[in-house]
Amino acid sequence: MIENKIKLDIFNIGFLSTIYFFCMFILPGILGYLRIGGTIINGNMIWVEPKAFLFSTFCIIIFSIIFFKFKYNFKESEVMWENNNACLSIFALILLGISIKIYRLFNGSYLSYMYANIESPIFIYQYLISLNILFYIALSISFIQYYKLLIINNPTNIRFFKYLSWSQFYIYLLLTIFTSGSKFYIAFIILIPTVARYYICRDISNSKIIKIIIIISLIFPIKNVLKDVTIAQNYFNIDVKVNTQWNERGILNYFFHNQNNYFYIVEPEIPRKNDLAGFYLDNTIGRINQLHVFSILIDKTQDNFLHGKTFYSFLSTFGFSSEYIQKLSGIGDGSNFAITSGLSDNNLTGIGSTSFGDAYQNFGLTGLISYSIILAVLLKIFYVRFSNPINSTNFLYYVYLTPLVIHAYEQSISSSLANFVRLSLVIYSINFILNAKRLFKII
Repeated sequence: MIENKIKLDIFNIGFLSTIYFFCMFILPGILGYLRIGGTIINGNMIWVEPKAFLFSTFCIIIFSIIFFKFKYNFKESEVMWENNNACLSIFALILLGISIKIYRLFNGSYLSYMYANIESPIFIYQYLISLNILFYIALSISFIQYYKLLIINNPTNIRFFKYLSWSQFYIYLLLTIFTSGSKFYIAFIILIPTVARYYICRDISNSKIIKIIIIISLIFPIKNVLKDVTIAQNYFNIDVKVNTQWNERGILNYFFHNQNNYFYIVEPEIPRKNDLAGFYLDNTIGRINQLHVFSILIDKTQDNFLHGKTFYSFLSTFGFSSEYIQKLSGIGDGSNFAITSGLSDNNLTGIGSTSFGDAYQNFGLTGLISYSIILAVLLKIFYVRFSNPINSTNFLYYVYLTPLVIHAYEQSISSSLANFVRLSLVIYSINFILNAKRLFKII
């Protein structure tokens, strides 16, 4: 049995969520009081929107207290996958993932349905979008099995799973860097082996984790430039000339539609000062500043609450709901605040209403407090139930879903729930294959 020797569990989902909320809401507020950053509301620069800052800070404190004080106990049984089952599942997921990628490429999309020529029903295509993550589930299985074999010192299979795991890691990392506009998935790939080793091997110090987090933070500005090279001219003494935006769509057009995409750099007519610090801050904290979104949302919502409108869309479509469906049907008007507030025109494009914002726009402060309490209880159960690596089946959920939970905070609650319903069904099916031999013995 693997003993728990971690004094400060840095990947505790409650601890991660608290740090994340602090960076997204409280830190921007503090910087705002120092006149660093700010929010433009109705054409006026607002350094700190008091109501947004106070509401979010209050709810973050409630969340943290409930999570760390709430008691939940669960006795875990030891489960380790058969090597053959693990190997079969990994290769099956890779082949299925490749097939889905090919299908989506022919439909004009690599990652996002926004670029797709959708001929199949939208809910089927949504599942295909969810299955985009099959590669990352295969990566999670590989590293969990590899590190557990490392712990029990099984030399027969260690080398095979070591090469299988790290070859996937570098292939996915390179492909994601150069063919995806998503910075999150790069961080996701790095976190999978980190979280798995942290809990299984217990040999990663917190100082190493901090170094990894710093490396991940550098991904944001670099990826923003790869996604849109013209961003660089806002901070440096250069002008960038392009004939198309060099992003996911541009790369696809270059390789699959014979479009001549290019960009080149020239000296600006009027010299500018280089602003490396501004470049880094705007594309890290500025990019995911949820207090900014929350402030605008409060101003636009006033007392015109949606009274659960975005949640009804989730219930009415049995978990197939998404912001895209809500936009088409009008069921969840306002769920993606990046579109309705006009924020989609700036560097906050990917940010939705945020989970805090979604709770507020539906039920006001009461909804925000209720959401904080419910979230804390659910995450505590999730942490206790799934973070113990002695059970590979349950631990797969924790390794895979923890980064996705953190990422989901920038989206509406409804779309996040819909996504987790789909992912849970996929992981449950995969776990059935992984444990097939043991389950048939029980039957």
